[in-house]
Amino acid sequence: MADSTIRVLLCDDHRIVREGLKRLIETVDDIVVVGEASSGEQALDLINACCPDVVLMDVRLPGMSGTAATSTIRSGHPHVHVLALSTFLDDELIFGALRAGASGYLVKDVEPEYLFNAIRLAANNDAVLSGNAASRLITRVLEDGGPAGDEASPLSRLTPQERVIVDCLAQGLSNADIAETLVISPKTVKTHLGNIFHKLGVHNRTQAVSVYLRRPPGAGHSLD
Repeated sequence: MADSTIRVLLCDDHRIVREGLKRLIETVDDIVVVGEASSGEQALDLINACCPDVVLMDVRLPGMSGTAATSTIRSGHPHVHVLALSTFLDDELIFGALRAGASGYLVKDVEPEYLFNAIRLAANNDAVLSGNAASRLITRVLEDGGPAGDEASPLSRLTPQERVIVDCLAQGLSNADIAETLVISPKTVKTHLGNIFHKLGVHNRTQAVSVYLRRPPGAGHSLD
C-alpha cells in the first residue's frame, strides 16, 4: 500500500450500504477501506486500531448518533476527518453534521466519482457538500434576515450576502467558485472578503470560518 493511499473507515448500520461503498472504493487505487462499523460506538472503538484518514459516517445511527460520533472523533482525533452520509437532505442533519466537525455532507446516491473526490478533499482538510446540500445551505442563509441571538457578536455585522460568502468559505469554495455560485465577479468576491475580515476582526479565510462555526446556538440558522 502506497503511503499516499487514503485510509477510510465506513460507519453505517446497514451492511448492504457498507458493502456497496466498499466495492465502489475498491475500484480506485488511491483509497482503501481499512475498517467497517455498524454503530457510532463501534466506529470510536476502531479509530485507534484502523488509523483512518477519513470516516464515512451515516448521520442516522441506532444508539449514538452519527453527529455525536463525529463530534467525539473530531475532539479526540483531530487528524481524522469525517464525511457525513445520509439518504436525506434534511437541513438540521446538514447543519448538525457541520457543527459537529464534519468536513462535508453527502447523499448516498452521489455519483461514484464525486464520492471519491469528496474523500480526497476531506483527507486534504478541505470541505465539500453535494450540490443539493450546498443549495439548501445557501437558500437557508438567504432566508435568514439577520443573525438572531447575541447582537454583540461580530457575525451580527455581516450582511446576508456576506454570510452566504462565509458559508461558501466553510464549504472550501475558491473565490472563482463563489463568484460563479452567486453570479458576481471575482473582484466583488474579493471586496466582500475584505469587508468580512474587517468586521470579524480576522486576517484570513480560515480564521473567518473558525469564527463563523464557533458561534453560539441561536446565532443565525446557517449552520445550526
